[in-house]
Amino acid sequence: MKKIAVTISSGKLVIEASQNSKFENLQLLLTNHVQSYYLSKEVLSVEDDAVNYRFTLDLGQILSAMVDVQQPDDVATKFTMMHQYTYTDEMTGEVREYDRSLRIPVRSEWQLAHIERFWNAERSHYLLPYVTKKNALAFLLDRELSLKHYVNYKVVRKIKLHEDCVAFEGFFDTLFFPLADCQLAIVERSGEKTFQRTFDYHLVETKYARVYRYAYKIELTMAELSDYLKQLDQSNELSLDLFFIGHLVGTDAPLKFRIGNPRFITNYTMRGEMALKDSAKKQWLSLVPYFTIKGLNLSFTFNAYQEDAYAYFRAHQHRWRAVAKQAAGRDIWIIGERSYKAQDNGFRFFKYLREQHPEVEAYYVIRKDSIERKNVESLGNVIDFGSAEHFEKVIQAKYICGTHHPDFLYPIRSKSYEQHIHAKRIFLQHGVFGTKNIAPFYGKSIVNGFYTDLFITSSQKEKQIAVSDLGYADNEVAVTGLARFDSLFKDDLH
Repeated sequence: MKKIAVTISSGKLVIEASQNSKFENLQLLLTNHVQSYYLSKEVLSVEDDAVNYRFTLDLGQILSAMVDVQQPDDVATKFTMMHQYTYTDEMTGEVREYDRSLRIPVRSEWQLAHIERFWNAERSHYLLPYVTKKNALAFLLDRELSLKHYVNYKVVRKIKLHEDCVAFEGFFDTLFFPLADCQLAIVERSGEKTFQRTFDYHLVETKYARVYRYAYKIELTMAELSDYLKQLDQSNELSLDLFFIGHLVGTDAPLKFRIGNPRFITNYTMRGEMALKDSAKKQWLSLVPYFTIKGLNLSFTFNAYQEDAYAYFRAHQHRWRAVAKQAAGRDIWIIGERSYKAQDNGFRFFKYLREQHPEVEAYYVIRKDSIERKNVESLGNVIDFGSAEHFEKVIQAKYICGTHHPDFLYPIRSKSYEQHIHAKRIFLQHGVFGTKNIAPFYGKSIVNGFYTDLFITSSQKEKQIAVSDLGYADNEVAVTGLARFDSLFKDDLH
């Protein structure tokens, strides 16, 4: 195609196209290779080297036909626009037939307008038009498009962190359609509470015809987040994810995608936290930014600390070496699961240590108001998550044994605190991973940090997976069985 313009108007799909005159018998059809619908063709004009066409398709008619013979699988609900034509070889007279998907000619003239979903009269079924990643025009029947479908690339170039604010900048690309509007959103993971506001962005030039690149600079202050943070659940450590949400010109497909993909130096140098004093509740609210392991997306860890615990943390920020020396001759072990849990391998291992090896100075970390705290309370040496003792003992520990990432047992995930932790880290696991692909989360070579000095497995097969697939050395993996196995049949044996 030399040029193409696509629009939806008054229930009709209209495609105006210019085709090299050497190609003949041009036809357009919408098909899923089970159902096919040909567009009506009109020749608008004939030039020396091109023929200009207008193709139309009544979307109401074909939507009814599609629904009548609809098949349940995903393939049947995706329809691609195809173009068929012939070419006659001038030397041999051979006629060749072509049947190809209709692609937007990004290096030639193209237009996309009103690429919006079409509903039937009862609003019970719809067709959603879109452009594929390979530039082809397609439709989905009663299916939604990914919210990040039109996002091509994103990067966080810089990030600066202070106690009262964080500033970061970068850019992102949208495909085929420019931005109509865009906002920043902070979303509570697995929750309902959202903070949303506008931010500054502007279009920058690129060499790519189908790409719209937007540069942004954002400063978030603890003062503006104060009301949002105070309404969050403070009984557990929360993750807050950052998104861009908006709309594109020329289509009604919504836009929502994570902020992320930092440059290496940005990720490497990011350290510290933001904090805000909540005088009414006599506590401090803390946000620690981090980039997620799997997707390298920007998130915050949110915690609330009592005044005395946070005062201890602040007073010792430059004295952690001295804190560690205070326990130089002690054998301190930190055990736990998630901060509110005590029912898995962490609990069973702690129980074993307290009952069978009291000479080990083992502590269990759990939140003060956790309903599972009763499981470990009678064993003694229970530490309140986020307390001053928690900050102290993690620095002093010789071993940190957890069922998840080791930082689940840290009182704060700030890199400036974590760099002073020198304990050996033991991964107790929280289930038999068998043949599950856990490399993105527990592989040794992942970018953003699962670290363990000893990987506990339940069988030789699991050890083999940990060594061959996850990248651990043989001496970094132990086959001991999982701690909770010891109690599986406790009440069934006589």
